[in-house]
Amino acid sequence: MGEAMGRQSRSFGERAITALLTNPVARSIKRPVRDLLWTIKGASLANPPLPTNVQSILFVCLGNICRSPFAEMRLAQMLAKTGEGRILCASAGLRPTQGARPPDEAVIAAARYGLSLAGHLPRPVTGELVESHDLIVVMEAGQL
Repeated sequence: MGEAMGRQSRSFGERAITALLTNPVARSIKRPVRDLLWTIKGASLANPPLPTNVQSILFVCLGNICRSPFAEMRLAQMLAKTGEGRILCASAGLRPTQGARPPDEAVIAAARYGLSLAGHLPRPVTGELVESHDLIVVMEAGQL
């Protein structure tokens, strides 16, 4: 009886959305619909022209605990091997949590490339940081 009362207290819209999101047919078409929407939206997203003389690159992700610090360290490692080590690489997050640490899986994955994420501390994206880098690379279109 409590469940039935809970159903009645929710609006028709809430019940319809819940039914739609949990329906097996709806769940099976969710990914293709999402992909189609991003294809349409993605057509309006365009990368700005690349700078001609890149001296610094900033990698940005959400929390700055695995993707962007890995990209920063990996590119610095690769540039050092090619003699281009003078290019500054950095990373930051849109919503970093100072207490957050890279997940064990990320630390293990980075170690396979000879990199250590173990001591990495997340830092936030700031206007100063953005202005001080020639090229900014985001990990997801939504972060653009």
